Amino acid sequence: MDKCVEGEKYKLLLENLLNIYTNGIKLTKIKIDDTVSIDTEIPCPNVKINKYNFYWEVFDAYHLEKPVQGSLTDDISDIYHDLKEGILLYEQNRFQEAISNWKFNFEIHWGSHAVDAIRALHSLIYKELYFQ
Repeated sequence: MDKCVEGEKYKLLLENLLNIYTNGIKLTKIKIDDTVSIDTEIPCPNVKINKYNFYWEVFDAYHLEKPVQGSLTDDISDIYHDLKEGILLYEQNRFQEAISNWKFNFEIHWGSHAVDAIRALHSLIYKELYFQ
């Protein structure tokens, strides 16, 4: 695959992650009695990032830490899983619980995965692949 085609693929993924993250910020915090989780196995999509899967990152921007290895495949799978839980609640007409689930998981889990993937994809597209 040439770099331009590959760059387009990663650029589309970056755009989608930015949209998802932006909508996560806009979610209203809804107070419900308990954090709701779906008690079912959620199969994750088969994500093929190939040679650009692994990247380096620091988890906390305000504390000096050694870089750790991140994975775009892991980021995308975790985001998918958390969003799918909310979708399953929504499909059961449990709208308040779905929104609460999305917001809670955005704040503690998938939001961080999205930020990590966004940074990695930006570096990949505009530094590694020189895609403009």
